[in-house]
Amino acid sequence: MTMDYRRLHDEITTDPIGIGYAAMIARGDVTAVADAINDPKRERSRGAVPASEVFEAVAPDDFAALDAGALARLDVILGLGAVDLGGVNTAASLEGVFGKGQTVDALRSLGTLTVSRGEELGLGKVEPGDVKMAIGGRW
Repeated sequence: MTMDYRRLHDEITTDPIGIGYAAMIARGDVTAVADAINDPKRERSRGAVPASEVFEAVAPDDFAALDAGALARLDVILGLGAVDLGGVNTAASLEGVFGKGQTVDALRSLGTLTVSRGEELGLGKVEPGDVKMAIGGRW
């Protein structure tokens, strides 16, 4: 992957989510900047999750407790083939099926990925040398 130095430069100079790059740059610590960008602390939606994974996340006790109406709603959801667990309608439907608890928590976790700021921006892994080039405007 080719580094997008313009995007990296803009991230570092504008610091849109308040990571604190300016202080790191002021002390000349490009390694700290790279480490901060590569630190996997950001959460984003996983997008469509295969229905088989959704089914596997259902706690057996929760599944056994479903009545006919809840089973029918779950059948519709799983029948989609892939489910966007971050979708508002899907989340509300699944909470309506299972209530709050172990299964809904597991499904929220299944639908979420933890990524670095670099991944979020499409930069991939950022090296200290990339930071030097980006702040130096040499790209």
